[in-house]
Amino acid sequence: MIQIISNVGFPVVVALYLLVRVDKTIEKSTEALTELTKTIIELQELIKSVSIKEKE
Repeated sequence: MIQIISNVGFPVVVALYLLVRVDKTIEKSTEALTELTKTIIELQELIKSVSIKEKE
């Protein structure tokens, strides 16, 4: 019985640990991508405003 628990239990615990860890990494990556998207949009707007002023 203990052999079965150790054979099944350990891999399950490791898999759950890795799943939680990967989830946190994905969450941080998503936050970083969202921030980058906002920055790119701001830069695009700045470039448009500068190019409009140059045309005048």
